[in-house]
Amino acid sequence: MRSVLREKSRDFFEILRYDRRDWMMFWDRYISENHEFMSGYCRALDLDREAVRAHLYAYERRYLDGLMAENETIKSIKARTAKDLSALQEQLKLKQADFTVYMVGALGLREFIAYPGARGFVVLMDIITLKKHDRLMQMPERTVACIQQIRKIIDSSEGGVVWVSKE
Repeated sequence: MRSVLREKSRDFFEILRYDRRDWMMFWDRYISENHEFMSGYCRALDLDREAVRAHLYAYERRYLDGLMAENETIKSIKARTAKDLSALQEQLKLKQADFTVYMVGALGLREFIAYPGARGFVVLMDIITLKKHDRLMQMPERTVACIQQIRKIIDSSEGGVVWVSKE
C-alpha cells in the first residue's frame, strides 16, 4: 500500500530564516516550491493577497519558534496517524490512490482543506490550526474522521467539490 500521508510541515518553518518584514516573500516562495499541494490553498479559503498578509503577520516569531520545536517532538503522533490510516485501508479505499494527505504549516485557519488536484484530491492538514486549538494529540483521530468525510465526497456525485473543515 502506498502512503497517503506526506510530512511537509517542516517546510513552513523556513519562514524563521527570514526577517519578519520579508515573510510575504517567504510565502510566495513556499507556495511556488510546494505548488503540488499548496496551489489551491488560498482559492479554497477565498483569500486574496492582503488577507494572506494579515494572517501571516499576525504570527509572532516566538510562537512559530515554539511550534517548530513542538513539531519536531510530535513524530510519534504523526507515526500513529499513519498507522491508524493503514489499519483502515480497506474501509477508506486507500489502494485507489485518489487522494493524498499533506501535513503542512499554513495560516492556521482550518484544520483540514481538501480540493481536487491534478492527481486526485489534495487534503491539507494544517498543524498550526491543530496547535492553535490544542488538538495536536488528537491528530490521528481527527485525520481518520477527515478522510472518512473525504471518501464520502469522492465516492459521491459531488466528487469535484472543495471541502473545508469547520475549524
